[in-house]
Amino acid sequence: MVVLTNVFTQAGVEDLGFHLLDSDSPLLPADSPLLRPPSAHTEITLDSAILDKYVGRYQFLPEMFMRITRKDGQLSAQLTGQGFNEIYPESKTSFFYRVVDAQIIFQTDTKDRVNGLVLRQLGIDRLTKRLGGDADPIEEWFGHREKPVDRSVLDNYVGQYQITGV
Repeated sequence: MVVLTNVFTQAGVEDLGFHLLDSDSPLLPADSPLLRPPSAHTEITLDSAILDKYVGRYQFLPEMFMRITRKDGQLSAQLTGQGFNEIYPESKTSFFYRVVDAQIIFQTDTKDRVNGLVLRQLGIDRLTKRLGGDADPIEEWFGHREKPVDRSVLDNYVGQYQITGV
């Protein structure tokens, strides 16, 4: 069987092909982010001093990092367990991949020092902090600010919870 399409999506045509071979094989829902065509991006040129600001390590989870490197005027990103992929600027702080529909948006403090990045993929934004450097820590996460909470307030939430309807 051959399945041809004139649109590229993250899902490819595998779900359609498997469904044609076996009608019990489910199709992706029509609103799945995997079925959206990739966003159009236009590469711009940035000064090497701007690119150099983004080089470093960024931590998502205790064992999950993204390394940003620069070689010959080109930035590359490597997520833990994956290879390096080039990223291309479309604004001073926003970069895109050509190999996958994903973007990296660098975050800066009030003095324009890089303190984190957002990995945007499949409609999900993942914010991470930069390790090292002299930038102020990220104060706002997706429109929300962290603030200290009295321990006695948190103690009120300790316990077991049951999720119904799952």
